[in-house]
Order: sequence, then structure tokens, then C-alpha cells
Amino acid sequence: MDKSRYWVSVGNLEILPQGEGANHEFEIEATEAEITYLKELLDQLVSEDTQLLGRAKSPYEKLPEDDQDVKNISYDMQLKEIYRLIYELGSSETKAHLHETNMNL
Repeated sequence: MDKSRYWVSVGNLEILPQGEGANHEFEIEATEAEITYLKELLDQLVSEDTQLLGRAKSPYEKLPEDDQDVKNISYDMQLKEIYRLIYELGSSETKAHLHETNMNL
């Protein structure tokens, strides 16, 4: 299984082959299967985000802090899994950057 280099932008939900696009946050080296899994994780993140938005009755609704934490757990876990995989597949620069940001991976 050959690995290729990709650029990943979590904020833009993009995975691009190296050389395409200019806005990327991380460089990774991955097989097609690993890219497919990362795409699935990003799709699930969108689904989690949509569910969070659907739960809000109003953008002005004040929620008890404990309730908000419970609602965010699934989204946070999904995001953490994405960054864990990016770290695992990442270049030395990617790993250094994630380490510097004190992500608890």
C-alpha cells in the first residue's frame, strides 16, 4: 500500500493531494484507505455539527453549562479523533505543530 502526500484543512473540511490548493493546515502521508477513513471522520463531524445546531431552539437561548457540555461531548470526541489521525499520519512539521498547540492526543 503506497502512501501519498496530502494537505488537510479541518476548518474547510478538505483533503487535497499535495500540489493542489494553497490553504491547508496540515501535511500528511496516507494510503487511500486512510484518506477514506479521514474523509468519513470529517463527514461525521459535519453530521455532529448539524445535530448541535438542530438542538438549539434559539441562538439567544441560555443553556446551563452542564447541559451544553453534554451536548458537545460527541462533537469534541469526533474532532479529537480527527486530530489524532492527522497527528499519526502527519509530517514532522505537522506533528510538531500539533504538539506545540498542547492538543491532548
